[in-house]
Amino acid sequence: MGTTTIAEIWQEVLGVPVQDDDDFFALGGQSLAAMEVVAAVRLRLGITVRVRVLLEHPVLADFAGQLALSGEQSPDRS
Repeated sequence: MGTTTIAEIWQEVLGVPVQDDDDFFALGGQSLAAMEVVAAVRLRLGITVRVRVLLEHPVLADFAGQLALSGEQSPDRS
């Protein structure tokens, strides 16, 4: 999985430009913003991930890698 969409989500939530090696917390992220990121990932990418994953992998490229590994798809609600 690439980091482009995830970077867009981080930029929207944090309000700053983001690169692959940026740390969520160094950019001003905190627990509420982490919950917003996780919700946006679920809505836009269909991947269910716990906030804990972002807390444990706060670098964008690492977080994206964890999303690719998890592959936990949200159930289709249509």
